Amino acid sequence: MRVLGHAYISIMDSKELKSQYDKLLKDLDFDKLELGLKNPNIFEILRISKKEIRHSNFLSWLLDPNESHKLGDVFLKRFLREVASSERFNMDQADIEGMDFSNAEIRREWRHIDILIVLSDTVVCVENKVLSKEHSDQLKRYKEVVKKEFPKHNKVFVFLTPEGEEAENESDSYEPISYSFIVDTLERIVSVYDESLSVQVRNYVKDYITVIK
Repeated sequence: MRVLGHAYISIMDSKELKSQYDKLLKDLDFDKLELGLKNPNIFEILRISKKEIRHSNFLSWLLDPNESHKLGDVFLKRFLREVASSERFNMDQADIEGMDFSNAEIRREWRHIDILIVLSDTVVCVENKVLSKEHSDQLKRYKEVVKKEFPKHNKVFVFLTPEGEEAENESDSYEPISYSFIVDTLERIVSVYDESLSVQVRNYVKDYITVIK
């Protein structure tokens, strides 16, 4: 009976999977995504779509108000607003508007931290996980480093993953953010600022959206 029970569950799972797949094939967005993946994509061409360090590099570029994308602090503000929406941090979304980003510093691989956002009175530590997992108490070590190096700053810790998963360790300290948020934010930025973006930057951002999806 147990074997039959498992077989029945497997059949039900199979039917549900087929039903979901049928819905996907009829989804207009899926067709658009499939078409986008068939077009030349700079991230796929360079074979860096699954390399964690390259994702961190591109996100750091977008987060830096002084970089060549000419978006200023638009992406940085939206990222910080998402972080500030968490109740675990002493930040308010309304406070973001009043912050001075002219001297914002975006550090890559500083003390092995993927992305570090340093503002006048706030520091945001971002651990980015695309395919890899946590190891060697790294989240705890990063937290200790930030606390030691920035004792007077408001300290924020972010765990960025494709699905917005909670950190296995230090979950009380790290706010989970998903790549879905990154996609939604970039799509909104392209929609609003489309005419002011250079063709090259627009193509980079659109290619990145496609790769994440």
